[in-house]
Amino acid sequence: MKTVSRHIDSRRSGFTLFELILVLGVMLLIAGIVWPRMLAFYQTAELKDHGRRVYDTVSAARLAAIDNGIPYQFFYEPNGRHYVMVPTEDTPPTGESEDAGVTLTLPARAGQVPEEFTFKTPEGEESGSVSISPKLLADVPEELNLTNVRWSLPIVFYPDGSGSDATFELEDDQAQYLSFAVRALTGTASLSSIERRQR
Repeated sequence: MKTVSRHIDSRRSGFTLFELILVLGVMLLIAGIVWPRMLAFYQTAELKDHGRRVYDTVSAARLAAIDNGIPYQFFYEPNGRHYVMVPTEDTPPTGESEDAGVTLTLPARAGQVPEEFTFKTPEGEESGSVSISPKLLADVPEELNLTNVRWSLPIVFYPDGSGSDATFELEDDQAQYLSFAVRALTGTASLSSIERRQR
């Protein structure tokens, strides 16, 4: 009768410390290559998102002027983060309808971009430093704290659909920016694609 001897391997079937360090090093290398691109993609997407919100507010100012039959203004904070649309100074935010004697509230809208973004006035354009009457900011959320903000010159929209000729920019801390433009004849706003400023 034959006896079969079996050889039992006493070695463990795990990973060595060297293999774990090697895998970890490869993972860190891949993360080092991918992370800056992911961060740049995120920043670009965030700039587009906030640019679209500002653009929507500019467009809303034009529509409010047409709908309510009174001029509306859009302001941004030069070298700052705030923006707002309000009726003109001579039109209070609430008024009496001549027909029915009903009190109506005229819309106002305000916003703020994140800390890494700032509004810029293009070279050669006058930026202004004006204040807005507190009564026009009555419907704006208090947490925005707009009472001491110094604003750009107003971009005015009229009930006939026209507006002021104006351009301004929204820039991030990576020198990427979006340009906004308003045409006087039609009052329509346009938003550029993202560009990078040469440093």
